[in-house]
Amino acid sequence: MEEYIIHMNALERNDHHAQIEAAIEEFSQLDGEADIDDVIKVLETVRHAINAKVEVIVPVELEPEQAEIVAEHTMAADEDAPTEGTVNPAFRTISVENGHTAFAIFTSYEAVDAGAPTSTITLELEKFLEQALMDQAVTEVVINPWSNYFVIPKQFIEMIFYANLPAKNNQNQVYFETGDITTYEIDAIVNAANESLLGGGGVDGAIHRAAGPELLKECRTLNGCKTGEAKITKGYKLKAAHVIHTVGPIYSGKERDAVLLRRCYWNSLELARENHLHSIAFPAISTGVYGYPLEEATEIALKTVRDWVLVHPYYGMDLVFVGFNAHTTEVYERLWDALADGEKGREVVDENDGTVERAVAFAMEVHKGMSAKHTNRPYILHPLEVVQVLTSMNADTNLIAAGILHDTVEDTDVTMLDIYEKFGVDIAALVAANTEDKRDIWYMRKLHTIDMLSDLPIREKMLIMADKIANLRRMARDYAELGNQLWERFNAPQHMQAWYFSHIEDHLKEFQDYYDTKDCYWEYNRLFKDLFVIFLVDEEKGLLYQLCADGRDYVLKKGKPEWSPLEGNVSKKAVPIERRHAERLEDNWAEPFWEKHAQDMQDGFYVLYDASDRGVAVAMEEGCMTLMVRNGEALGDADDEKAGFAPVHCLDADRTHYVLKQLRLAHSLRNKLTTILAKEFGSDDGAVRFKKYCDALGVACECKDE
Repeated sequence: MEEYIIHMNALERNDHHAQIEAAIEEFSQLDGEADIDDVIKVLETVRHAINAKVEVIVPVELEPEQAEIVAEHTMAADEDAPTEGTVNPAFRTISVENGHTAFAIFTSYEAVDAGAPTSTITLELEKFLEQALMDQAVTEVVINPWSNYFVIPKQFIEMIFYANLPAKNNQNQVYFETGDITTYEIDAIVNAANESLLGGGGVDGAIHRAAGPELLKECRTLNGCKTGEAKITKGYKLKAAHVIHTVGPIYSGKERDAVLLRRCYWNSLELARENHLHSIAFPAISTGVYGYPLEEATEIALKTVRDWVLVHPYYGMDLVFVGFNAHTTEVYERLWDALADGEKGREVVDENDGTVERAVAFAMEVHKGMSAKHTNRPYILHPLEVVQVLTSMNADTNLIAAGILHDTVEDTDVTMLDIYEKFGVDIAALVAANTEDKRDIWYMRKLHTIDMLSDLPIREKMLIMADKIANLRRMARDYAELGNQLWERFNAPQHMQAWYFSHIEDHLKEFQDYYDTKDCYWEYNRLFKDLFVIFLVDEEKGLLYQLCADGRDYVLKKGKPEWSPLEGNVSKKAVPIERRHAERLEDNWAEPFWEKHAQDMQDGFYVLYDASDRGVAVAMEEGCMTLMVRNGEALGDADDEKAGFAPVHCLDADRTHYVLKQLRLAHSLRNKLTTILAKEFGSDDGAVRFKKYCDALGVACECKDE
C-alpha cells in the first residue's frame, strides 16, 4: 500500500457525502424489499462521489511509532487548518453478519464516533475502493457500519468502475457552422488569444466581454501562453463550460508558421481530452489581424484535426468549426471534402525508409538513464524486446517503429504531438492505443485497456500482445530468481496481475488462427500459465486441475475434450505438477477423442481461398490430401470446380492423418477441419505456409511427377 497523508479531524464535508447518506437512508427504509434498481441508486451516488474526487474516513491499524506521528499531527476541532503527517497504515477490517471480512468507510466523524474509538485517515474514495479490490481477504465494503449502513460487495465495486469507462465505439464528429462562437453551449470554445491572455480584439475580445471580468481574473493567474500552446479556464458567463486559450502565429510566410498553427489545434484538442471534455468549437485561428491566409490556415487546421481524430478514433469528440461568415464556412466545407478525396490518412509503411532507425535513436535518447522497475537493467531493453516479438509476427515497418516508441509518451516527457510531428499519424495512432493515462488509478487504467481491446484494429492488438509478451518474459525471468517476492515490485498483487493478463488473453484469442501470430499467442498462453496457474492431477480419478491466481479454476476429466469451471473442491489426492506435464497429460487423455471423431476429411474438393485470379484448394482422395493452387490461370470450364488449379503439395494417407490431427489439436473443437485449413493456408501464400507447416512437423509433402 502506498503512503497516505493523515488528515486527523480534517474531512471536508460536501454535498456528495450528504447524497450518499440520503441514498442509504432511503434504501434502509425499504426494509428488505429493495430491488436491483434501488441498489443502483445508491451505487450511482458513490460513482458521482468518485468522479468528484471525494474523500472518506477510513479506520486504520497503526503501529506504535505510527500512532506517535498521528498524535503529533492531530488538530483540535477549533483550529483553523489541519496539519499533515505521513504513515503507511493498514486498513482496519470488520466482520459482517455473513461471517465475511470487510473494510469500513465513513462519511462523517459522527458516524465514526457511533462505534468503538479508532485511528482514521482521510482518503480519496476511488483509491480506497481500488485497495479493497486488491485485498483478497476482503469480500465487501461497508459504508457507515455503526448507523444506517450499506454493503458494497466486490462485484458491485467492479460495476461502479466499469460504469465510469468511456463509451465504446464513440466516434468523433466534425461539423461546420456559421455563427457567433461566444453563444455556443458546449464543453469548450477555443479563444484565438494573444500571449498575454489578457484580452484583445476580434474573437479574443468578444469572448472576454461575453464571459465577464472573472475570466480575465483567472487568466491573470496563468502567466501567459506561448505561441502554439494552449491553456484552459472556466467559461464563467459563457454558455460554454470552459475556454481553451491558444496563441496562433503572426503570419510571416515562413515554414515555422504552419508548425505553430498546427500545434494550436492539436494542443487545444489534447487539453480538452486531458480534461475529459467531449465537445469543442474552433474559430479560424490567426486568420484575422494576425494575417494568415484563410485557405492556407484552413488546410492546416483541417488536416491537423483529421489526424488527431485518426490518432484518437474512439474518444467521442464533437468538433465544430465556427465560421464568422458564410464564406469562411464554405472554405471549411470545400477543403474538408478535398482532404477526404485526396488523402488516405493513415498509411502503413513496409519499406526500409529509415523510420525504424530514427525511432531507435529517439527512444534511446528519451529513455537514457532509465532502468526497469526495481532493477538495474536499462529500460530500452524492453522496447527492443517488443520489437523482437513484432518481427517474429512479420510486422510492418511502422508497427515495428511504434513498438520501439510505445512507452515514450507514457513514461517520459514526450507528448503525442512529438510522436505525430516526428513519425506521422499512423505511428502516433499505434502508440496512442498502447498508452495509458497515468493520472488514473491502476485498476481503471487496466480496465480501460481490457475494454477497448475488442474494438481495436489488428495492428494495434499486435502491438499490445508484443508488449505483454515482453512483460511476461521479464516477469518469468525474475520469478525464477525471486519467487513470490516478485509481486512486491508491482502496484497490484499477483491475483490482480492475473486478472489483468487473463482478460487481455481473452481478447487475443483470434491470433491463434493466424499463421504469423499464432506462435506468439501460444507463447503468451504458456508464460501466463507459468506465472499465474497451478496444475494438479488426480490420475486415479482422471482429474486434471488448473487453479488461476485470479480465482478462475477449471477441471478436465479424462476422456472429455473440454475444460469445465471447477464446482466444489479439488480432490484430496490431487498433487501439483508442472505445466509441461499437465499439457502432455491433456494431450494423452484427449487421444481417444480425436481418434473417435475421425481426423480425416471426406473425399472431395475444398476451396480454401478464392480471388479473381488466384486460389488455394485441398483435394481429398482415399484419405490422401493434395494442396492445389491457381495462379493467374483462366477459370476454364465453369462446371469444373478444379479448373485452373494445379497440385503443389501431396501427402499420403498416413501423413495426411498425422497433419490433420496436429491441426485439429491446435484449434478449437468447434472448428471444422475445412475452417481450420482455410485459416491456416487460405491466402495468396497458402502453398508456402503449408510447406513451412509440414517442414516444422518433419513431414515430406512434395508431389511426384507422373
